Amino acid sequence: MPIPFNSSRNSETLGVVGFLKLQDEQQERGIRAALLSTSASLVPLEFCFTRVGTANSVLWGDGQARRLAIVSLIRELFRSTTRVPDVILGLADDIPPLVFSQEIIVETPVCRISTDPAPRRGPLEEIERLGTSLFLVWSTSPPGENSAARRLLYELAEHPDPLEPFDRVAAGIAEAYAGR
Repeated sequence: MPIPFNSSRNSETLGVVGFLKLQDEQQERGIRAALLSTSASLVPLEFCFTRVGTANSVLWGDGQARRLAIVSLIRELFRSTTRVPDVILGLADDIPPLVFSQEIIVETPVCRISTDPAPRRGPLEEIERLGTSLFLVWSTSPPGENSAARRLLYELAEHPDPLEPFDRVAAGIAEAYAGR
């Protein structure tokens, strides 16, 4: 007979965090991207990945190859995921400022996260401090104080290394494309 129990803390009930990571391939041949969805306690729930080649930038147009490739990758990841995160985080250095304000409009709160107190930002993006060393650049309206997204951010700020999931996403991308 199983022993009845309750978890002292059920982090999945707090919601789902999406960690969006972009990586340039060597010799500018393409860009790889992945979306890791986790619980509030950073337990992996889903991992989606894709890539796009940019080796022939003539096809993309002058100066647009990287931005259009990033938009294409993010759209594909959003189509592929089966979980809808309550908040999506991307590194400020990975994602250009205007992607989520001009190219892709989402209802889910999206922010670019940085340890730099003055990260690149678009004209409509708001910067907010999270904890002692993180800065959130909101591409969408910041979530309300009692929202699932806000509770997840507070939970993330308590983690010893809140940027660590981006390292896992990078490792997942490397593993997914090993030998290709």
